[in-house]
Formats: sequence, C-alpha cells, structure tokens
Amino acid sequence: MNFNHYKFLIYSDLYRITGVVKTSVLLWYVLKGGSFKYNFWMRTCLYTKSNSMLKYSIYPFAKLFLGRLKYKFGISIPPETNIGSGFYIGHFGGIVVNKHSIIGKNCNISQGVTLGQANRGKNKGYPSLGDNIYIGYRGRQDR
Repeated sequence: MNFNHYKFLIYSDLYRITGVVKTSVLLWYVLKGGSFKYNFWMRTCLYTKSNSMLKYSIYPFAKLFLGRLKYKFGISIPPETNIGSGFYIGHFGGIVVNKHSIIGKNCNISQGVTLGQANRGKNKGYPSLGDNIYIGYRGRQDR
C-alpha cells in the first residue's frame, strides 16, 4: 500500500461519517471520534507495517493503540482484513471480523456482527461482502 492509497482510504472513511474532507475535521475525529478513530488506527497499522521506513518506528505505536481501542470499543477487525474505501462502523460493540474476510466499498457494519469462518460443509470458508452493504442486527420481528 502506498501513501496515496492510504490517504484515499482515510479520507473516504471520514467522508462517510462527516460528508466533508478537511484536515481539521480529520484531526478532531482521530482525537475524539469513536468508530473513525478505530478505522484510522487500523488503516495506519496496515500502511506502516508494509512501509519499511515506518515498520520499526510508527507501527509498534499504532498496533499498541489499536489494541487499546479494540477493548475500549469492543471491535476486533485485524488490520490485514481486505476492506474497501468508505468503511463505516455505525455503532461499536461486539463487532468481530475474520482477517480473511473481504468487505467491499461503502459498507456499514453495526454492533453485534461477527464475520467468522465456516470450517466444514458446503459453505466452508470466509465471508465476502460486496459494495454498498449494510450488515447489522435487526432485532426480533415477531409482532
């Protein structure tokens, strides 16, 4: 991943939340935002791990901070997960994603979602979500 692609992913995630792309808004959401803060550090971990100059300086800090946010927000999405631009976590808590899963562009994930792994049967493998998908818990519908 090069810096331009990293920057594009960060700003596309920010745009999904705010509707604007400004550095001041980015800084505010990195410091104060909930789900965007997790997205930012997740994407930063992936970028710095693949960059030989940043691998030993920024990556350990980013990984440590992402680990802290994992427990604070109840989100477990490994940085290696293939996630498209415009990723949005609507409500955090109880979100678990397998690192082999694929999530397309402009996807929303809400609380209580697990994208795991099927170990046997005809559906063996990992989930793959397309573009423009909402996935979340809808609740009971028996009225």
